[in-house]
Amino acid sequence: MKQHVLFVDDDPSFLEGLRRMLHNHRGRWDMTFVTTVDEAVECVDSRTVDTIVSDVMLPGRNGFDLLRAVMASSASNHVPVIMMTGADQRDLKRRALDEGATDLLSKPIDPNDLTARIRSALRLKTYQDEIRTQNETLERKVRARTQALNASWLDLIWQLGRVAEFRDEQTGNHVVRFDNFTC
Repeated sequence: MKQHVLFVDDDPSFLEGLRRMLHNHRGRWDMTFVTTVDEAVECVDSRTVDTIVSDVMLPGRNGFDLLRAVMASSASNHVPVIMMTGADQRDLKRRALDEGATDLLSKPIDPNDLTARIRSALRLKTYQDEIRTQNETLERKVRARTQALNASWLDLIWQLGRVAEFRDEQTGNHVVRFDNFTC
């Protein structure tokens, strides 16, 4: 299955340039291009997105608003976000990384840098998905084994009660009463 990359920028001509720049990767990636944060959030909510590449400066809600929306959702908080900016603010990269972005690229975008960063983000997402799947498998196994252990424990209590009944009826009844008390 192809991985899905979402691109967000308010400049349709810039998005068209990205589309042409990444034309050779269409066989490996599904790509969606949107111009607003609201469209991006709708896309993330309606389908699986593996990486987001977003401009920081967008009209209305900006790239940081998108980043916060993605990080706030349990369905998408594991999606890597690469931020882009044409602004020359020294603390912008630190802020983007502090707020949860995977990386920040400066415009104009070098095609090789963009491709390398997207590949890296997609690898990161793949590894995170594999870890999440392994954790879910382990949690199911732990639950199943815990249930089996509890059933064995209960059976052991009943067996001990029966053994004790053969020796002393009062002790056997005590074991059974104790078992009913703990369950």
